[in-house]
Amino acid sequence: MVRPKSNREKVRENAKKFVSIFLVINLAIGMAISVIALYSNVSASNSKVSKAYYLWALSEQENSLLFGATSSGSLSTSAQRTFRSIDGQWSFDLAQLTKDNFMNSKVLLEARALHLANMKLMTLLGRKNTSLAQSVITTKSNHDLKILRNAISRAIKQQEAVAASLKLTADSETLVFTVLASILALMLFFKITNTKIAGAMRASLEREAAQTRYRTLINQSSDLLIVLDARSTIKFVAPSWIKNFGHIEDDALGYDFLTFVHADDCLRLLSYLDLSVEGSTAEVVFQMLHGDGSYRHISAFISNYLDLPEIGGIVINGRDITEKKALEEQLIRNTLYDPLTGLPNRILLNERLKVEIRNESGLMPAILFIDLDDFKTINDSFGREVGDQLLVGVADRVSQCIGKHRTLAHLAGDEFGVLLKQSDDLEQIARNIIDEFSHPFLLSTGEVNIRASIGGARATSRENTVEDLLRDADVAMYVAKRGGKASFSLFDPSMHASVRDRLTLKGDIQGAIDRDEFVVMYQPVIDMTTNLTAGVEALVRWLHPQRGLIAPGAFIPIAEESHAIVDIDRVVLKKAAYQVAKWNRQRSGEKLSLNVNLSVVELHEKDVVEAIASVLSESNLDPKLLILEITESVFMDNPKTLIGKINQIKALGIRIAIDDFGTGYSSLSFLEELPIDVLKIDKSFTDRLANGDASITLKAIVQLGRALGLKLVVEGIEEAFQVKTLLDLGCIFGQGFHFAPPQTGDDFEAKFLNTKVATPRSNSSRSRFRPDNSKSPSEVTLSSIVEERD
Repeated sequence: MVRPKSNREKVRENAKKFVSIFLVINLAIGMAISVIALYSNVSASNSKVSKAYYLWALSEQENSLLFGATSSGSLSTSAQRTFRSIDGQWSFDLAQLTKDNFMNSKVLLEARALHLANMKLMTLLGRKNTSLAQSVITTKSNHDLKILRNAISRAIKQQEAVAASLKLTADSETLVFTVLASILALMLFFKITNTKIAGAMRASLEREAAQTRYRTLINQSSDLLIVLDARSTIKFVAPSWIKNFGHIEDDALGYDFLTFVHADDCLRLLSYLDLSVEGSTAEVVFQMLHGDGSYRHISAFISNYLDLPEIGGIVINGRDITEKKALEEQLIRNTLYDPLTGLPNRILLNERLKVEIRNESGLMPAILFIDLDDFKTINDSFGREVGDQLLVGVADRVSQCIGKHRTLAHLAGDEFGVLLKQSDDLEQIARNIIDEFSHPFLLSTGEVNIRASIGGARATSRENTVEDLLRDADVAMYVAKRGGKASFSLFDPSMHASVRDRLTLKGDIQGAIDRDEFVVMYQPVIDMTTNLTAGVEALVRWLHPQRGLIAPGAFIPIAEESHAIVDIDRVVLKKAAYQVAKWNRQRSGEKLSLNVNLSVVELHEKDVVEAIASVLSESNLDPKLLILEITESVFMDNPKTLIGKINQIKALGIRIAIDDFGTGYSSLSFLEELPIDVLKIDKSFTDRLANGDASITLKAIVQLGRALGLKLVVEGIEEAFQVKTLLDLGCIFGQGFHFAPPQTGDDFEAKFLNTKVATPRSNSSRSRFRPDNSKSPSEVTLSSIVEERD
């Protein structure tokens, strides 16, 4: 293929042609002007020759007239007029020839001499002096006329030679001009012809190139290109039919295109083919059969070119959008569904709630809000992967519980929502879900126990919004969680104030830590055989600047939810460790042990062991004197992981106690497997002591504890007879209001550091240990806190 010329080459070539034509035109114009000038000179020379001949003739005529008059002896009047006329014309022509430099000065003198001689003859003849006139004409005039005739003849010959030379030159230049004009004409002809030929060739090359490009595009295109006749029979298919759609050409040509279209799309596509107007184009999406038997989504333009001779058919130009459609569906799914559990997410739940609220059937929707208790603890202990496994397990279990006709959504983190009808029994469904959580979940790390708190709410009118319903269910869930977890609560408008108060406290806790509003109280652990203080339990209190004294039960659950309990636990441990270490340096005799509560949240912290070791090192407290109290229920959730963490703590030399034993879910036989040193028997067993008799369960706990070599501490002792019964059972250590309520550090140091416990208090004295809540916040002091029960 000829390489197309660049613009620069085209400009250079056109410039050369223009210069050539310009030079030829200029030369031709110059030649034309020269020829015109030469012919003008020839014409002028011929005019002079004609005038010379005429002057010659006039001279002959004048001389003949005078000669005749001389012979007759007189000059008639008519002859005189004729002579004067001839003489005037002769004088004029002579002046013209003189002006045109036709004759030299000698010839002119001869002509004037002849003229003077003739004028003299006229005078003589007028005087009738015939003899003298004959003498003059014979001697002078004839002689001058002959000389003038010869001079004019020579001048005429010279002028004729000049004219002939000029004519020859003009003829030559005319020939050259004709040749140049012919060359110019040929150049213009060839230029025009070449331009037309080049244009035709260029158009032909461009058509060929366009056809090549078109064929290449068709061959390389992945788009579907099919031409149908008016009956939807396939007339042409592009190579993409083979490359990208797995068919061969013979399978298509002559067949009805609709046989390759999915049955669900045939009627719709056929309507486009039937209704298409000539020259019109329509866009349609349909499914087309692939060579592998699958169907692909095609987005195509259908154009009617039946009346176009070059095509004469209906053109379908389409593209495979299967992947795009799958991506769109995936994006929609990612937008409306949770990728982890496959459940609808909050967005989709909100939309379905809106539909149900606007439903004119009269049935209003209801919703359950499910929150997993202590999920963060599991997530932090086992890792996010195990936490995700648990969420998937929860989704499966709750889905099976509620049935397929109800919507279960994963809202966020450990929160789930269930969309129900107003007629559904929310409490029963919630109880069924809670019961399902009584069975452990089998994960990659083993069995994991988790519970759930559930809040329920019902839409009461069409004016309710989705946000209102979700907020109410969330409030009810918080109330359920505050009620002891693993429980259900149905929303009541009065809950708003309670939850608002709870959220306010939650926001105040972190500030309270920074302002050091949490104080440590100390309750003695008594050796009931000697009435001496054997140890001390550190208990936290919050002295709120506006609310006054806030009981632990009011803020500890909130602190656990927000994980602020970790900071509180560490503040209490640090203060108590420093204080007891100081007392032990002052104390004579056996050193005091220190009991500190360790929350399950703190126990799951990765740096809990390092934090405890750091406090022991800084306070110089003997690790053997520190007893960390953990509630019995802690061991029911993920015992293997927690036992491993507790063994790391025990490796520091610290002892572990189970607090409030007997209220949890463990069996007595489970005690043998736990890495504990101390068993603190719950106050509920102490309260049931009557008339010196102990329950069978309490006796079994004491016997098992002694058999396992555990130190037994009985909590909640308030009566003297309780002390005697417990001693009879073999219990040595106890604490409670019978001995002393929690004390400030100063009070404890003064009353119990090196002295025996005072005389036991009677029943009537119990009220003295209640705080006076009638006081204003500014009047509440540490002295008013010491008598609060734990």
